Amino acid sequence: MELAEAYKFCPRCGNKATLKPRHLSCPDCGLDTYFNPKPVVSVLLRNSKGEYLFSQRGEEPSKGLYDFPGGFLEEGESFETAAYREIKEELGIKLDKIKFLGTYSETYLSQGLNYSLVGVAYTADLADDAIIKPADDVAAVKFFSLDNFPKDELAGPSELEIIEDLRKLRT
Repeated sequence: MELAEAYKFCPRCGNKATLKPRHLSCPDCGLDTYFNPKPVVSVLLRNSKGEYLFSQRGEEPSKGLYDFPGGFLEEGESFETAAYREIKEELGIKLDKIKFLGTYSETYLSQGLNYSLVGVAYTADLADDAIIKPADDVAAVKFFSLDNFPKDELAGPSELEIIEDLRKLRT
């Protein structure tokens, strides 16, 4: 279900709102609520063999599928700060330096609602002595080369775009 179908009432006054293109408009209090994308980050961690770390999702949505570690930004947080925080939370690793890779967008189905996402991807080198401690929402982690990864087991289409950008960057 699209957000525009799910949202019927004004979040400020609670009265019935009018659906307009890309937003909800309240005829009573005048509030316009836009269906803006949710910001997310991904971090592509590369080991000394040139392989990248993929996380196997431990929870829905897309449980059992692979994506890159990352997640949603918290209120007031920059993309960079979120990238460092997410890697610490999901993998128990403190990164020294990240490098911007690109921006991506896709739809994310969660609890029956389609959310629009806008993501920023970063790369980082993983130290050989790094101790990875996956959080409970990560079922497993595995390293793959850009030529040998689980293409049919990826959680979303942006992973393929990110991998393609990485390939371009490496050549």
